[in-house]
Amino acid sequence: MPHILIRFMAIKSDKEVKKSRVIAIVWVILSLGAACFLGVVARGFLNEDLIANGKKELVFIKSILQIFDGNIFLVFIGGIFLCGILAAIMSTADSQLLVTASAVSEDMFKGVIKKDASEKTSLLVGRIAVVVVAIIAFFIALKPNPSVMELVEYAWGGFGAAFGPIILLSLFWKRFNLPGAVAGMVVGFASTVIWDYIPLFNMVDAEGNAIRTLKQLTGVYCLVVGFALALVVAVVVTLITKKPSAEIEEEFDKVNAVEI
Repeated sequence: MPHILIRFMAIKSDKEVKKSRVIAIVWVILSLGAACFLGVVARGFLNEDLIANGKKELVFIKSILQIFDGNIFLVFIGGIFLCGILAAIMSTADSQLLVTASAVSEDMFKGVIKKDASEKTSLLVGRIAVVVVAIIAFFIALKPNPSVMELVEYAWGGFGAAFGPIILLSLFWKRFNLPGAVAGMVVGFASTVIWDYIPLFNMVDAEGNAIRTLKQLTGVYCLVVGFALALVVAVVVTLITKKPSAEIEEEFDKVNAVEI
């Protein structure tokens, strides 16, 4: 999750890393556990028609209306829950915009296009990138299909498949090299696109629904397949290409020797 990792990169001191990782892991366990619990409760309150007709995004709101309706105090609590949704959306959105600005200004512009660019110029490029991405996101949001839920699902699949294996191998495998990382990212991202969007079939299921993609055929989330393929490709390409330089291996040993 680039927008989460960048928060660790911006941490004010190495001493804060140990405390931060504990807080992050505990929070992830609580939040994801609560999300699963909410899903189970929502299915008990709502009929299948709401979910089957592609209105998954209304599940939380409908649950609040049914649970808290009829009591002013309970409605107030429901409003706080809805505020929580908005806060989560804003938190993720601003983090994604910061990641975009950083990637464009530092990695692409200053790292490749103009390496001697000043901080002022780099900052301007980052601001322009934020505006452009925000405008694109605005027009995407105007389109009713696919839903926000589907877009987020696909985005997480792309993140996990493209970056998940690379980050894990970088942290735990000394032999891992640049060609393996590039190959893994390309395969991970490409597999999610093919799995979800490329029409490979022309079939109809028992209920009359069209089956065009591998996701529709199998019902398997693209992240599962993409992560596995990216991991295998990254390992294979690393093994058949040149090992990292002694300098990189020394850096790996130095980082792993640090007590946090």
